[in-house]
Amino acid sequence: MIEVISNLTGYLGLISGVTKDALLYARRSDVPLEARNVNLLMMAIFPYLYRSASSVDRRAFANTDAFRTYAHCYTLISRCDDILDLKGSEKITPSELMSDSINLNLLTEITRLINKSPSSEIAKKQYLKQFEEFMGQECELHAQFKATGKLHDLSSIKEHKEATCGLNAQMLAKMFRLFSPDIKELTAINAEKFIVSTLLYCQVYDDVGDYLIDREANTANYLSATLHANPDERKAFLNEIKSGITNVKKLRFFAPSSFSIVDVIAQEYLSAIPNSLSKLQSQVVLAKNILGGKLTKPKR
Repeated sequence: MIEVISNLTGYLGLISGVTKDALLYARRSDVPLEARNVNLLMMAIFPYLYRSASSVDRRAFANTDAFRTYAHCYTLISRCDDILDLKGSEKITPSELMSDSINLNLLTEITRLINKSPSSEIAKKQYLKQFEEFMGQECELHAQFKATGKLHDLSSIKEHKEATCGLNAQMLAKMFRLFSPDIKELTAINAEKFIVSTLLYCQVYDDVGDYLIDREANTANYLSATLHANPDERKAFLNEIKSGITNVKKLRFFAPSSFSIVDVIAQEYLSAIPNSLSKLQSQVVLAKNILGGKLTKPKR
């Protein structure tokens, strides 16, 4: 009973904190249309967690262009990931990704916002150079993984997700710091490690929610790999989905071994959170409930 009350209190505290942040970001016209179509609470989670890890004041953070830049980065990376998934093992360059006019406009706006940040000119130029390199690395990593053909090999998927999500998280943390340059170096380092571990943890459960979408698109997915290795559980799992069940808590009952492996991987990332920020572990665990507790069906 005490644990239930504690979890409820923590959950309400997280919701309250993220909601307060989200209300300060509520000028939806400031962000790209695709980001505006995402639940604002979901969009506010990672800025909130970074702000909490680096002890940045809520209003001071909201008064910068950090969230707006994040929304543009989120949209650009999501669009590029979709293109890379469709291309399969075919190699594609950042220049080809930017041949899409929407992507180019997003990158142009990201560059403009970064150049407006209160950091030094050297720091801003360094970040923009790193962002360019990051786009190239993303293209290379996607092509390399697809070329292996190991779409259901759990160790290969884990290695691929750690590389791509790790890069995403590093660039995210470095971007946020540009808008709060007074953060102490050690605090910034720990905040970056925290965001990397948090994003890797959340990616595991994001894969659970995206199981149907990724299965249809034939892309790497943690749950898909564990179910592939356990045909009996996969059959029972899919039968329940066919009957209309999308609640993950209910579906776990039909694939306990597969979900157990998924949980072990997630716990590994959660345990990697720096000791100095271990108090935020419970908020990270609760954040996954906001990110999705049911399967998302593919759009038709």
